[in-house]
Amino acid sequence: STPYIADTLECDIKETAYYSASELNGMRRKASDALSLARTVRREKEPRKDYNYYILKEPVTENPFYISASVTTKEQYKALYDAGLSRIYAPLSFAEEVGAYAGILDAVFDENKILSASRIIAGSLGAYSYSKKAGKLTSADYSMNIFNSVSALALDFEFVTLSPELSLRQCMDISSYAKTEAIAYGYLPLMKIGNCIVNAAGECKQKRCAGCDKEIKLKDRKGAIFKIKSDGKMNILYNSVPIFMADKLNEIKSAGIGGVRLSFTFESPVECAKIYLMFKENKKIEFPKSFTRGHFYRGF
Repeated sequence: STPYIADTLECDIKETAYYSASELNGMRRKASDALSLARTVRREKEPRKDYNYYILKEPVTENPFYISASVTTKEQYKALYDAGLSRIYAPLSFAEEVGAYAGILDAVFDENKILSASRIIAGSLGAYSYSKKAGKLTSADYSMNIFNSVSALALDFEFVTLSPELSLRQCMDISSYAKTEAIAYGYLPLMKIGNCIVNAAGECKQKRCAGCDKEIKLKDRKGAIFKIKSDGKMNILYNSVPIFMADKLNEIKSAGIGGVRLSFTFESPVECAKIYLMFKENKKIEFPKSFTRGHFYRGF
């Protein structure tokens, strides 16, 4: 569990000497800690070098606060569109067909995929590069893990979806210089899994993974339920509770964030429309049974 490797070890002991495992581990920890301290002190004595980075000196022009949504099904899209929402992000498989505001290009993608949508939300640097080469207006998805204004301005993004691991204060710092949006509702993916858990659980009867949309649930030691959904290539493990910030929109606006995204996965079309209208009208807030504020208030 340390960054060090012992190449040689010399001992001067009697044949009858004995050390317990705990004593040996204690010696190892002391040696590792002493080495780390010595390296830290040496680094602090070295002169610091100036780092020249580009940062926009003028704050971004204020734009009207907006609500967007990402969907996983056409039915969710239609329900939101009928409810009056026009800024909807959809999977590339049907983004152009329904006229979505932007198509979502996942962090891991097929390099033969045709980018038919005029706008692309890229989930990784590779996806960004692929989109820009295709001449698309490209934005950064939250999986880009943009944590500061330098990263937000390093590439030609239309807007940046802030990482859910940022606090409101950190979001404010970035939003002063870049066009941003934050996820204010949704079950966020915790990991993508290459080995099919659906198949391992005996819930798969198909011979091919392509097109699979099977869904299973896992329960942890505390009784929390985590949904796992197949996207036809991998299993996606989602958080057991959604981010919910419908009652905190004024604080999000005060942080200078340009808009909020509602991320829909398991919700029915009716639920999608209901949640959108709750955020839009900002009244009669109905809280989920369990939810999280994400990292918005970390460090406050």
